[in-house]
Amino acid sequence: MNEGPPAVLPLEERAATLPFPPSLPSVSVRDVLIGVPIVWGFVVGVNLMVLIGLVVVYLVNDGASFLEPPVPLMLGTSFLCLLWANAVACFFVCRKYGLPLVRGFALSRVDRKTVRRCVLTGIVTAVGAAVLMGLLARGDSLIAEVASTSSGLLLFSAFALLAPPFEEVYYRGFLFPAFRNSVGPRWAVAIVTLWFGLVHSVQLAGDWAGIPIILVMGGIWTVQRHRSDSLTPSIITHFTYNASLCVLGALEVLLEGIA
Repeated sequence: MNEGPPAVLPLEERAATLPFPPSLPSVSVRDVLIGVPIVWGFVVGVNLMVLIGLVVVYLVNDGASFLEPPVPLMLGTSFLCLLWANAVACFFVCRKYGLPLVRGFALSRVDRKTVRRCVLTGIVTAVGAAVLMGLLARGDSLIAEVASTSSGLLLFSAFALLAPPFEEVYYRGFLFPAFRNSVGPRWAVAIVTLWFGLVHSVQLAGDWAGIPIILVMGGIWTVQRHRSDSLTPSIITHFTYNASLCVLGALEVLLEGIA
């Protein structure tokens, strides 16, 4: 008796048989090649508008002094660009392929043991980074300049606590799966880690000791994303790392004030 063609497994069951189950259909390198210029076009445009505004103020003041962008404007501009990057990522990861946000970016729930491990990793690496930065010669980076005052440190801390989920969505939720599906996990980890480090090196320019640290941390977060096949662990670790650095920075400012 003819039993007909074999049944086709549902999409989720077929995905579960792969070495690293992606959200199918999945973002591709082609999406990255289209999305990244859109992101950077917006970044360049926003910063160009800020520069034009500063030039206008300079001319209005009869060239008395060239104003540097105030800290709130700098951080606000950075966060606006980060929001735009996330909007572009959401379009290519979710809207284009008809996936819900949680599934598209692999925002799965994790158990308490994983949460504790991520929190501990964030705290330990932050303390290690602070110790290394204290031992190595430090220069004058943009971040150090912003955090040199109490008000600047407060604003920067707010940005540092808000940024991790958005950065993880863009780098490990959008870029990493696209490269992993194209060139494999090892190359994807290397590419995204270097990409993350190069972008942040602009903020650390003048304080070059911090660049190897941010590369190591980017590598840790990207490996977490790959091994867990979830974005949640890297978000927790990234947030804990930033929060720990903020606390250590506040303690440093407090101790200097007492001294």
